[in-house]
Amino acid sequence: MNTREVLVVDDDRIALMLHSRILIKTSYCDSTKEFLNGALAHEYIRTHDEAEKTFILFLDINMPIMSGFDLLDHLVKKPPLAKIGVYMVTSSIDPDDKLKAAEYGIVKGYLGKPLYDAVIENLD
Repeated sequence: MNTREVLVVDDDRIALMLHSRILIKTSYCDSTKEFLNGALAHEYIRTHDEAEKTFILFLDINMPIMSGFDLLDHLVKKPPLAKIGVYMVTSSIDPDDKLKAAEYGIVKGYLGKPLYDAVIENLD
């Protein structure tokens, strides 16, 4: 049985709360796990890694301690047993960030902040 966990990773506590609520309200998921930086999310994935699990991350780019891109590098360099899908969620207007995100095979989309219902309803 494949289980799916949705992780929201953002150093902004308001964005963390807002994005989690929208994901639940739109029935994308029943619950989320929230992390204030990539290092905390990485540790969670490593300690809860199972082959029959899928992690879906809604990942901010610019964060202290471990950025979104740093977390992606770790997940690509040493892939977990679980399946990983990532949506970059950012306020960055730098076109290079979008191009860089597209280089990672696990990135499923690049979304602007804040998330809103119509965006979530169109995700796979």
